[in-house]
This record gives sequence, structure tokens and C-alpha cells, in this order.
Amino acid sequence: MRAIQKVVIIGGGTMGADLAALMLQRRKAVVVKEVSKELAERVKNNLYRRMDGWKQGGRISDSDVQTMKELLAVTDNYQDLQDEGLLVIEAVPENIELKQRIFAELEEKLPQDAIFSSNTSSLPITLLAANMKDTSRLIGLHFFNPPTKMPLVEVISSRYSSDEVVESVERFAKKTLQKTTIRVKDCPGFLVNRLLLPYLNEAAMLLTETDITPEAIDAESKKFGWPMGPFVLMDFLGIDVCAEVAKFMHVSYGERAEPAPLLNTLVKLNRFGAKTGNVGFYGGEPLLNILNREFPHRNQKTITAKDSFNRMMMGMVNEAFHCLGEGVSSAQDIDTGSMLGIGFPMTYDGVLHWAENEKGLAEIADALLTLSTSCGSRFLPVEYLVNCVIERKKIFEKTEENEW
Repeated sequence: MRAIQKVVIIGGGTMGADLAALMLQRRKAVVVKEVSKELAERVKNNLYRRMDGWKQGGRISDSDVQTMKELLAVTDNYQDLQDEGLLVIEAVPENIELKQRIFAELEEKLPQDAIFSSNTSSLPITLLAANMKDTSRLIGLHFFNPPTKMPLVEVISSRYSSDEVVESVERFAKKTLQKTTIRVKDCPGFLVNRLLLPYLNEAAMLLTETDITPEAIDAESKKFGWPMGPFVLMDFLGIDVCAEVAKFMHVSYGERAEPAPLLNTLVKLNRFGAKTGNVGFYGGEPLLNILNREFPHRNQKTITAKDSFNRMMMGMVNEAFHCLGEGVSSAQDIDTGSMLGIGFPMTYDGVLHWAENEKGLAEIADALLTLSTSCGSRFLPVEYLVNCVIERKKIFEKTEENEW
């Protein structure tokens, strides 16, 4: 087990600055590496302002501010990153060539005991290590936005990652950062995004295939217990981000991950959601006008909000069984990821518990088969689920403790 003495954040953008803020809140020494002195100074001033805000809000004292300032450093060069016991977290934009170049530079410039990690939300860690000589030092460490508040971290190991590195970082995330961690096998989209995308993508599909409205689906989702509806969520995340992830997942997983055409249409119209003045699925020109103009020959089949929501949930459940069958995560980690990563209602104990206990696996498989006939092969029930039904296998075996 390696001791982590200091954290280095590569990139001081929104996520990088929030990660630095998290380290300061946990009283951990942190260095933010930027590409220029000007940007590095901007990051420092931004974090100083955040400290002042915490103090004014009564969350920390003057002495806490002084301690945090002593723990924080910013730099534009690798010479300032020569300490022992470094954990490096790369937090630059989702550009695979950029990330590959950065990890090759880190390996060349930093001490040999430094651990490298990427905060990528979807790019396979094995690909990011393509230009490294020692790929055992690199793992994925996917925090959720904002990391100062979101409790979950995906710890992603590639087939090259050493057990010592994985265990050291996982322990740091749990003990020092006080996060809940889930183990995830390296794959495009990892776990949480693979669960979320079918749900969100199907919501957008419904708008061009039926007469359902965003308001009706969002209301049905809230009724189920989600913290917000899928369209409110996509407006918050950024429709451009959702479209880019959907495109990447389509390349990775083929026909079952075909993107909803409405996502790219809204991107072309510069309707990104919150980042474009709250104009996305909501706001600005009425969405119905856009649908009538951009999709004049669309199918406007009548569907209830309940049936619409069921389609979205079935896509998520089927993907959860894909992940379980592929060994991406354990059943319990899949459920933990669904609750803490995307807000699946905790009253159901996670997506797999809901599928098994609230619906029944046979009913899930039948519903997917019916949807595959009417909506396409993306709903074909995954083999692992079918085998569970045939063998009457339980995902979660009851024990005396959880029965009590």
C-alpha cells in the first residue's frame, strides 16, 4: 500500500478547481498544474475567493483559511512536482490525444513512485495509457460533478493497473476524501454513464417517435422518485455533453446505443440548456415548434407518460444486466452506482434490486422482448438476464440479516 502525501491536479478548469477545493476541505496538500502562469494564478485567486466564501458562510475560521492557503500551490511547470508520494489526477477536456500526451509527459517528468489517474467520465483507461512505458501506474478515478458534494467515486482499473495502485487510491478516496467508492472494470463509459445514457437517450427518442411531452415525462420521473426529470437533468448537464457522450457510446456499443436524433438537432440550434441561458429542452422557442419544423414526418404515436417512463427504465435495466454479465462491477456496486451516481431512488435500493424485487426478472425480460418488437433491437433482453429467468437465479440472495 502506497502512502499518498500530496495530490496534483492537472488542469484548473471547473472540475479541476472543484477537485482542488475538495482536497483543501479534507486538509490535503494539493498542487494545481496549468499550462501558463496566468492560468495558474487565476486558479489560485478563484480558490482563495471560495475560501473567503466558506469563511463568510461560517463554515471555516480564519485559521482554517490560513491552513488551506498553506496547503495550496499552483504552477505551470513540472519542476514543482517532484515530491514523493504524489497522486496525480488528470482533469483536462475529454480529448483522447491530449490525455495520452499528458500521461506520457507525466511519466517522463515526475518521480517513479507517482500514481497517475484520470477523471475521464467515459474514455477507456487502457487507451489513455497508449504512450506510457509503465501502464501499471495508471487508473481511472472518476469523480462526479461537483466533487465537493457528490459522494461517489468510480475506481477504474485497466488490465494493466497494479493491485497496489488500485488499493492505495481506493483507500485514499475512502479514508481521506470520505467518498463511497465502487470498483469498475475498464470499458467505454465505465458503469454510471452506461446506466444513465439509455435512460436519457430513450427520453429524447420518445419526443420524435410519440406525442409525449418533456413535461409529462419529467413529472412521471419525479413521481417515481428521481430527484429531477430526464429533460431537466440534460439541460443541467449540457445537451452538447449528452450528445457527445451518446456519439462515443454509439461507436463503442453499436446499434443498441444509437443516439436520439433530437440531441444533435438541439446542439446545431445552440440549445445546450443551462449554459445557453436555460434554453434547451425548455426555454426559448417552444420545443413543439422545433419538432414540427425539424422532424415534419416524425411518428406521433399516442403514448401515456407511464409507458414512456417504462421504456426509459427498461433501457437502463437492460444495460445494468449487460454490465453485470460482462463483470464491469458487482451487483451491489451497480446498485450503489445507480443511487449515488445518478440519483436512482434509494427507497428501491438500486436498479437491480428494483428489477428483481419490485418488477420481477421474468416480467422485465417479457417487457424488453415486447419493446424490441415495437421499438427495435436496442431492447433485446441481454443473455445474462434471460439466463437468470430460465435458471430462476436470484441476483441478491436473501439472508437472515436482510430479511430481519
